[in-house]
Amino acid sequence: MNEEKAVYIAALFYKEQEQIPLTEQERADLDEWRASYGGLPDRPEVIAKVKRLGEYDAETAANEIFQRLGILERSIYLRWISVAAAVLLLAAGGTWAYLATRVKPKPVAVLPAQPRDIDPGTTKAVLRLSDGRRITLDSVHNGVVLQQGNIKITKAGGQLTYIPTGKTAAVLYNTMTTPRGGQFRVILPDGSKVLLNAASSLTYPSAFQGQTRSVTLTGEAYFDIAPGKQPFEVSAEGVDTRVLGTRFDVMAYPDEPYLRTTLVEGKVQVAGVTLLPGREALVDHQGLRVQDGDIERAIAWTTGFFEFQDADIATIMREVSRWYDIDVVFTKGDYPGRYGGRMSRYLKLSEVLAFLEGNGIDHYRLEGRKLVVSP
Repeated sequence: MNEEKAVYIAALFYKEQEQIPLTEQERADLDEWRASYGGLPDRPEVIAKVKRLGEYDAETAANEIFQRLGILERSIYLRWISVAAAVLLLAAGGTWAYLATRVKPKPVAVLPAQPRDIDPGTTKAVLRLSDGRRITLDSVHNGVVLQQGNIKITKAGGQLTYIPTGKTAAVLYNTMTTPRGGQFRVILPDGSKVLLNAASSLTYPSAFQGQTRSVTLTGEAYFDIAPGKQPFEVSAEGVDTRVLGTRFDVMAYPDEPYLRTTLVEGKVQVAGVTLLPGREALVDHQGLRVQDGDIERAIAWTTGFFEFQDADIATIMREVSRWYDIDVVFTKGDYPGRYGGRMSRYLKLSEVLAFLEGNGIDHYRLEGRKLVVSP
């Protein structure tokens, strides 16, 4: 995205937010940009764009675009449009899109060189079999991993698949566990697909028998359930989610303030309460409540992104710590800020910290795999 187009798209955002009618062409241009947003970063290009921002006269470009679009009272929103345009240049590279407020952001700070960087998470997991044996999945070759009764278990990249080869006499239970900094996919014997997030585990049978297809989750997973006569049931932190065939995300980390189930498609029951698509159930010590959900935010991790809306720094750091396998320590002080944005999960930790620091988090110190955060 070039500089003029960034200002142009930012101005269209402004018109849309202020309910100024868009022409058919303007609406098509804005929709086209939205559809293309979200690619992984081309890092050299992003760095070049960041360097150019210091030389870019956004206000002049914004004035020209305003005249072209017929926007009046330009001085009121000119600063916001200029900031938004600069942010869109970064967003075009798949980095941090910070459009949460109209307040002038702090200038992006450059972190001092760290003794070593930390890579993002990868596909890795451990499979624990019913007899106690453990298989480190990221260290075994693609192909058949083992035969478990009449179930053939195969691996291809970051995915494990259970393939029935006949009737199963005895049901055996396996547990897939991802460490911090890992994720993995599994296709269950009924064809249901599960993507397991970092620091999570899923316990499931080698074959589904009886009246329900039941699994147990800790952490977070995205489910794409194959239709079947038996209801599919996910038990997490004592809360049961029951479905027939649907797509949904369950987040049940012990260190989060609540368990969250977000329905993408179909219908589920959470603790007996029915959810419809686009809704989510939150369960905490006060009970269960249902509210409108943000599907893109809830499942952003499945497509390689962090996404936050009005989140405090503690919430952001919990996700960062799980994906980068670091411990986060907060020094004493106030952390009142709320943040929103979208950022690739495949940046190095130093890149993540640089963008977060540039959006209001003031001080970091990395000591080995411990990150110290100060207000």
